[in-house]
Amino acid sequence: AGGAYVPLDPAYPSERLAFMMADVQIPILLTQTHLCDRLPIHNQIVVNLDLDWPIISTHKKDNLSSQVNPENLAYIIYTSGSTGTPKGTEVPHRSFIGFMFGVDYIHLDAEQVWLQHSSISWDASTLELWPPLLYGGRCVLYPDKIPTPEKLSKIIQEQGVNILFLTTALFNLMIDTMPKGLLGVKQLVFGGESVSVPHVRRALELLPETQLIHAYGPSECTVFTSCYPIPKQLDKNVHSIPIGKPIGDRKVYLLDKDLHRIPIGCPGELYVGGASVARGYLNQPVLTREKFIANPFIEGDTLYKTGDLVRRLPDGNLEFMGRIDLQVK
Repeated sequence: AGGAYVPLDPAYPSERLAFMMADVQIPILLTQTHLCDRLPIHNQIVVNLDLDWPIISTHKKDNLSSQVNPENLAYIIYTSGSTGTPKGTEVPHRSFIGFMFGVDYIHLDAEQVWLQHSSISWDASTLELWPPLLYGGRCVLYPDKIPTPEKLSKIIQEQGVNILFLTTALFNLMIDTMPKGLLGVKQLVFGGESVSVPHVRRALELLPETQLIHAYGPSECTVFTSCYPIPKQLDKNVHSIPIGKPIGDRKVYLLDKDLHRIPIGCPGELYVGGASVARGYLNQPVLTREKFIANPFIEGDTLYKTGDLVRRLPDGNLEFMGRIDLQVK
């Protein structure tokens, strides 16, 4: 319809929610009765899904006419910066469309059952919510605030979840404690932290029918920048898991401090270009100019400065080596 959304996790501290709402100047709030006391409601139009169905049902069910173009804003996702102050990343439709359609990092279809367990305010939730809506699959909503191995295993098996995203920490915990709970998952995507090779080896042994995919990407570049489909067998001399190759239209550059290209095998800062790069940070022009720069190699393109130290391996895959700064991500 042309609007943009800002996901607000009710589990967040009230001060953080108040900051986000004030920063965006949210005009319409979609919520439920039991959540209203968590939100600083002032002049917003409140649509209460528990109380307002008699009004909602009077509206036409036809699709709304739309004037949306790829540069229109799709959503704003908040992440923390080095000071811990939330910063709103503005993601346009062009970025999200490239993440969802014509994908080469994962197989998406109408037979898939996703589990939505990530915080709604984290961009990983877009991967859990939108594929079932866009491809005709099913989305199972995790009923509790914090996922545990026991409850995850139970709901995965009961609901027939066959495609799943986990943070690396939760992946490790599941492999350590409840690996059988992941049986039936055909594609398991994980990322967000450094990978433990022993956990990957154990997962390959215990889940032979599951395709493991290691994903990397900052919110500023629309969820994932690169992915690595992990082979069914790892060589004995493998001591790290790459973050893979750029997906879709993403363009990646390993540059030094003077924006010169870094040779293969040498560490450099990772810059990301292409349609996946967000507009910038809401109401933070100085930080936007610092992190979103003109691409010196492609006229009219923008690069996002990730702050991540990466090297390119001889086979073209990227290896994450750490942070250049100490920014909280």
